[in-house]
Amino acid sequence: MRIPRFLVAVAAAPLLMTSLSGCTTTSVVCSTNSCNVSVKTAGQATTKVWDHEVTVSDLDGGSVTMSYGGQSITLQQGEVGELGPLSVEVKEAADGKVKLQFTR
Repeated sequence: MRIPRFLVAVAAAPLLMTSLSGCTTTSVVCSTNSCNVSVKTAGQATTKVWDHEVTVSDLDGGSVTMSYGGQSITLQQGEVGELGPLSVEVKEAADGKVKLQFTR
């Protein structure tokens, strides 16, 4: 029995898209005043910290760039900065992965 090419293409599309888009893993654990965020990605990832959408990118060389509401900051491991109404500390930073702590 021959399988039509269309069905083969439809079945293969999700696998192809997964391999092209890479893999992103995000973990967010929040309490009242603090959020711990872990991101593992080869590109960029957007995650929700309380009611704020934060984009994390350029995870290389021990630094990370974060964006929120048109504002961007780049921080090294151990540094603290302000991103909109949030304070953020880079707990760990390595190629492709970062651990952040946000406070409000």
